[in-house]
Amino acid sequence: MSEQLNDSWLDLERLAKYASLSKNSLRKHIKYSGLPAYRVGGKLLIKQLDFDNWVRERPVKALDIKAIAKKALERHRSKQASSSTMH
Repeated sequence: MSEQLNDSWLDLERLAKYASLSKNSLRKHIKYSGLPAYRVGGKLLIKQLDFDNWVRERPVKALDIKAIAKKALERHRSKQASSSTMH
């Protein structure tokens, strides 16, 4: 995505190319994830600036793999300990 601010209107086809997403994914984001869109004459239009801002508001959180692995190992050990005391 370009860092240059652009207030142009994009239809789904142009936005899909711009964002490297499928038109179906974009429709789902419009319906379920609050991507702002406007219907004009039966055609969905999205402002490029609105899309860029919408994406910026949704950063991906980094996974802490070590913490996830540690919790999984602790659960596994806890289950093993409780099953061995039952026998």
